[in-house]
Amino acid sequence: MKLVLFALFLSILLLVPATCAKHHKAHGHHNFMSIDGEDKRNVWDDVHHMDVEAAINKIKAERPELNVVKVTTGSMVTMDFRVDRVRVWYDPETGKVEGAPKIG
Repeated sequence: MKLVLFALFLSILLLVPATCAKHHKAHGHHNFMSIDGEDKRNVWDDVHHMDVEAAINKIKAERPELNVVKVTTGSMVTMDFRVDRVRVWYDPETGKVEGAPKIG
């Protein structure tokens, strides 16, 4: 009996993440999170190398409820995670976004 339960547990453990990954890849949900039953974007990988001001405007247009913060690369910041904040890291010499801004 214990062996059957263990086999069932193991199969569920291996099957569920694979099924979720296939679903997310097929439907493009990897950059979205569900908020109040609605999928909302939480990563903006398409603004990488974009002008920082244009990137901030794009993020604010998509998610006006978020606090979008411009941060120069190498700056010290707090380590807290906030669901209402997006940090946009940029190179002050070029004015271009470095990396993909994300909620946190």
